[in-house]
Amino acid sequence: MRAQLEKGGSTPERLNQIQVDIEATEATLAEEGVDADWLISQRWVVMEKREKAGTAANLDYDGVTVSLGGFVIPAPRDEDGSQMAYIVPERGMCSHVPPPPPNQMVRLHLSDSWTPSTVYEPIVVTGQIRVNLTQKEMLVVDGPVLMKAAFTLEVDDVQTFGPIQTSEEAATNRASVLMGRIKATGEATIDD
Repeated sequence: MRAQLEKGGSTPERLNQIQVDIEATEATLAEEGVDADWLISQRWVVMEKREKAGTAANLDYDGVTVSLGGFVIPAPRDEDGSQMAYIVPERGMCSHVPPPPPNQMVRLHLSDSWTPSTVYEPIVVTGQIRVNLTQKEMLVVDGPVLMKAAFTLEVDDVQTFGPIQTSEEAATNRASVLMGRIKATGEATIDD
């Protein structure tokens, strides 16, 4: 109500009613022993705590060997020359939609035996995870993005599933399989 009063823009009668409501509310709170100004100031403290809790890394996982599934985003090599990437929980994150919170993005330290073949290739990685907040700006599909990750994973093993096909690519592949069957047998069935 105070913000509404400060903003103005209402009729004098409405602004007067807001002032009356503020005074009545403050009086009721004071009778109950509540300091309205202190209570309002606490919303910023609560908001800050909620923001930290929503992005903080879970320390219980520091040093644990884990397997994570998600979608890989290739990254430039690290300063020491190591191959790097990120794993995010949903395809398209960091490009067409904002990055996930830092506690949902993991910076991958890859071995030289595997590199991502494409952006958003579905993978499962296994290795030791460390709580290690990193911030790196890198160029992704739609432009530069600040990649904030709360974890780094030293990758020991990568399981890939091949690139995701668009519906058009999948239809073309089904048509190719069907044509191969027709050529091989001279006939095809509708259920193909």
